[in-house]
Amino acid sequence: MKNKMIRMLSYPSGRQHFNIHDENEIPLQARALAWCMDITGMEALFTKEDLFEFLVRLFTAIPELRAEESFAENEYLFEFHWEGMPYRMYPEDITACLGLYIWDMPENNLSREKWLQNLPAFRKSAWFSSSLFKQTLNPIQPEESGETHSAPSITLEDLVAKEGLVSYLLGGIGNDVFLRFEKECRNELSGLRQKISSINRGLPVHFDWEALAPDVKEAFMRHCMGKYYQENIPEDEMEDWAFIQDVAHLVWGVNNGLARDLNTLHIDPRWDLDIAKYEELGHDGGGINLLLTWKAYELDDVRHLIKREIPESLEWEWKDFPEPDSVDRGEDEDDF
Repeated sequence: MKNKMIRMLSYPSGRQHFNIHDENEIPLQARALAWCMDITGMEALFTKEDLFEFLVRLFTAIPELRAEESFAENEYLFEFHWEGMPYRMYPEDITACLGLYIWDMPENNLSREKWLQNLPAFRKSAWFSSSLFKQTLNPIQPEESGETHSAPSITLEDLVAKEGLVSYLLGGIGNDVFLRFEKECRNELSGLRQKISSINRGLPVHFDWEALAPDVKEAFMRHCMGKYYQENIPEDEMEDWAFIQDVAHLVWGVNNGLARDLNTLHIDPRWDLDIAKYEELGHDGGGINLLLTWKAYELDDVRHLIKREIPESLEWEWKDFPEPDSVDRGEDEDDF
């Protein structure tokens, strides 16, 4: 799975535009764009095509920003506030934010159709991120955003109607802007794209509950079910114990070196883990914390049951893996 975060490639022309000398500093405009990207389902702004699709979705998906109105009247996209001061987002600010991405291994491969189907979830994620991730900036005023995450009614036809406006906006931006970005960030872009290609190739083996030996599956069931365990449990009753396969999958991943830190979800992005299955699994607190799940089911006691399958030569290079943006660790929590 991928890890959510906010990063920018080292783009000298972009830093010069914002008068930023620290390569690690992310300008306010980029932080506001990251929030918008979360809703639009866009993971990176690297190309002219990325910007085009991002703005088409932005104009339709976040009416609270009044981006279309602001651009038509004053040629800026939207206004946001930071520490009581107003800021305006202009097209040249967006091009200066080229290199921005909000997942560690970004790919803009989400179709408009699938994005529309999941738009309410994207809006909810953006509001959640603005309170959790350290560098996300919600550009909507609190009194305007309220408590609702409901999405506006949008059709594919609505999106197509906005393409003309976005084409006009980008028409004033020469291709030299994007060529300069590609040139200045060539090495970083190449390295990132190679990593994405490696991830897409996946791992040579995957977890398969059914492939486990019968005695191993029985041991996991006894361990997790405790006094409720019995032989030949009816299939309809086993639906209540489906999580046993998920905790076994977690043990399999840890034993195969796919987790560096369960507390912060610092895990191998090649691992095909359905993270949604671990929501509050084994603990009362909200959200997902695999370390709490591990401790709740005392998985150290059954860890020996699953053997390593992935050779160490294929281990992920953690030194090249950035820390997640949402690091909120307790002092007594241990790494894996």
